[in-house]
Amino acid sequence: MEVEVKFPVSEGEAEAVRAKLRGLGLSARAASQLDVYFSPPPGAEGVVRLRREGRRVVLTYKGPKLPHDFKVREEVEVEVSDFDGARAVLERLGLREIGVVRKVREEYELGGVKVSLDVVEGLGSFVEVEAVGDDVEAAAARVREVAAMLGLDLRKALTATYLELLARAQQS
Repeated sequence: MEVEVKFPVSEGEAEAVRAKLRGLGLSARAASQLDVYFSPPPGAEGVVRLRREGRRVVLTYKGPKLPHDFKVREEVEVEVSDFDGARAVLERLGLREIGVVRKVREEYELGGVKVSLDVVEGLGSFVEVEAVGDDVEAAAARVREVAAMLGLDLRKALTATYLELLARAQQS
C-alpha cells in the first residue's frame, strides 16, 4: 500500500527542505517525468498511469483511495520497454486517456521514505512524502515523522493527486 501526502511550497520552502535533506548527507535523483493517466477498464476502480522518465518507462495501476488522513491506495508497478507501444496497448484495450501531468522531480530516500521535490507544470512546487508497506498505520507514522523532521506542517497537507489538482485549476 502506498501512503503519501503532498505539501504546496514556495521556492524558499522547497530550498529549505532540500538543505535539510542534503544536511543529512542525502543526494537526489532528478528527472523529468511525463505521466499519462488512463481510465480503468469498465467495472474496475482506480487509475492506470504510464510514466516516461528519461529512458525508463513504468506502467502503474493505482487502486481507489481508501479512507484515511493521508492518500492511501494500492499501487502495482511494472517496468515496460516501450512507452508508445504500451500506450497503444492501453488504448486498444479501451482505456481512454484522462489527463497528463508533466513535472521535474528531485527524489530523496530517507529511511525507507521517499521525499520528492516536484515542480509540476501548471501547478507549481510541492514536497511529497511517501512510504510503502503492508501496515498502513506504520507507513503513515513514518510519513508523519519525516514530514515533521523536514518542518512540513501536516495541517497544510494535500491528499489530492496532481491530476486532480490540475483539473481543479483548469475549472477555476
